Amino acid sequence: MLLAVLVSGCTGNMDRDELRQEIRAALRDDPQLVLDALRGREVELIQLVDKGAQDREVFGKQNQRLAELANPYLPILEGSRPVRGPASAPITIVEYADFECPFCAQAHHTVQQILKRYDGQIRFLYKHNPIDQIHPMADPTARWFEAIAKQSHEKAWAFHDRLYEAPDLLKQGESGMESVVASLGLDVEQVRRDFISEEVTAQVQRDRAEAMSFGFQGTPAFLINGVSLRGAYPIDEFVQVIELVRSNGAQRSKD
Repeated sequence: MLLAVLVSGCTGNMDRDELRQEIRAALRDDPQLVLDALRGREVELIQLVDKGAQDREVFGKQNQRLAELANPYLPILEGSRPVRGPASAPITIVEYADFECPFCAQAHHTVQQILKRYDGQIRFLYKHNPIDQIHPMADPTARWFEAIAKQSHEKAWAFHDRLYEAPDLLKQGESGMESVVASLGLDVEQVRRDFISEEVTAQVQRDRAEAMSFGFQGTPAFLINGVSLRGAYPIDEFVQVIELVRSNGAQRSKD
């Protein structure tokens, strides 16, 4: 029956709905027809399935981001924390990271590119989510960063960059961290006292709790004006979210 339908040209008096019903009935009666049609075209079928999966992933991401634009995550933005970029920047990126995480080191270079690409348009904050079950230096380095920041935000960023650009320093443990602190021209004794202080310990714990409250169990994770990006994505993925956020802001300003 299916063959008769398919070779009947423009189907004569049969309308489109009737044709669909005939084809469905034929395939239901003889599903082998589908396998026969696909035999010898396995590569095209795999490509079609892959494309469908990719399209679903893109569609899912876009829906998630649109939902988060409407109901963004709201991190605490303390004015006393080290910040890169102007406080008045229209885009705020908050990163939740672990100094010992190799994916965070990879993301560090991407963030540097983003800051250059959107010079003056981004405010960047670094928060801590130390995965200390597998990274023994994650919590100590987070506390060193915060202890240094109490003396100098600029030198806290220098410490941050040094660790991500020379990760072998972490293998030296606490002595390696103290050598970095000393090289920055800081009051080392004061940094040591702040390192073990309740204030610094509580700050790291608050960051970790905030990350957990957003469902960020791995690192790195980012919030771009409250829209999440979970993982060390390439720069194009960041640009997509940034442009989505910017276009949404422009639309709201018109409304």
